[in-house]
Amino acid sequence: MAMLSKADNERARENAHYRQILERLNTMANQIDTLRDALRDNTDAVSARIDALIAEIQATGDNTASAATLADLQAISDHLKQLGTNPANPVPDLEPRR
Repeated sequence: MAMLSKADNERARENAHYRQILERLNTMANQIDTLRDALRDNTDAVSARIDALIAEIQATGDNTASAATLADLQAISDHLKQLGTNPANPVPDLEPRR
């Protein structure tokens, strides 16, 4: 009977250890999700600001920004919008125009 109790105690210790590991992994997964969401929100905000600047430049008829510059800004905005949308390629390459 003492042998059974010793084995049961060992299994209980191992199970507790595995539960602690799983709890830590779950905490890390939640932190990663929070970080991902914060990054997405921030890249979306930057992209929206770029889009607003492009629209402002186009609306004012400001000729200081060339069509190429506006195209570059639009490419950056589009790239930011694509981040994280494709699980197979979460960070697509930005193809510079130049």
